[in-house]
Amino acid sequence: MLFAQVTTIIFTVLALGLRSQAVYIPGSATYNGITGPAFWGKLSPNWTLCDMGLHQSPIDLDFRDIVHGPLQLSVPETISVELQNNGHTLQANVPAMTQAQFTLILKGQTYQLQQFHLHTPSEHRVNGKFHDLELHFLWKTAAGASAVTAVFYNKDQYESEFLKVFTTSPPTQVNATINITSTTIGEFFNKIHDFDRFYHYDGSLTIPPCTEGVDWYIYPDVQSLNYLQHELVSSIMGFNARFTQASGISATKFTCSHFGSSW
Repeated sequence: MLFAQVTTIIFTVLALGLRSQAVYIPGSATYNGITGPAFWGKLSPNWTLCDMGLHQSPIDLDFRDIVHGPLQLSVPETISVELQNNGHTLQANVPAMTQAQFTLILKGQTYQLQQFHLHTPSEHRVNGKFHDLELHFLWKTAAGASAVTAVFYNKDQYESEFLKVFTTSPPTQVNATINITSTTIGEFFNKIHDFDRFYHYDGSLTIPPCTEGVDWYIYPDVQSLNYLQHELVSSIMGFNARFTQASGISATKFTCSHFGSSW
């Protein structure tokens, strides 16, 4: 009976067309069932870090206060983005020709913004508690190193102006895209008070291939989105949060004081 069950599972996986992938392919990994996070490391030989990695994200944040910095960040006031429904999130892709306008300098390396996207609920926990939504900004160096800056949201009566980029006219069909012009991004960063305090740790991507060596910088003050905004993005994306990783990593809270002139 056990052999029959195992055989059935293997056959089902093969029938789904799951194949070896070096990067995340929407549809080949999901957030539930036998293609969910618990099985990601077994779906491809290139995804073994999802099972075997020692510095995986997300984590339950446990902070220690230290002084650290500086964090150098420069962004333009407005940009145009391509909003994509890629089957697991709503993702705003920054055109290659404008990525150089976004610079994040960490440990002497210059990162450029690639895209930003949403997770519901939050992937990281704070003292064991989830938030309603987590916004990720993915940055990369020319050599391919990754960093993520993240912001938590909870739903209430207050509308998020910035999240309108995801909620004004989102693509509801998988693989659909729309172009959004003049998205205000500099104002968003300016409105996040004291964007000079972050929780930092070295972790991984939260989707396959779960690459490690990712610098995480998570803003501690929770922002607001209203109930309609939350319902809209949740209805499109569904549950898309990887479960907490028991990595034993501890995060540090630090203060930094230097920002780019675009702020």
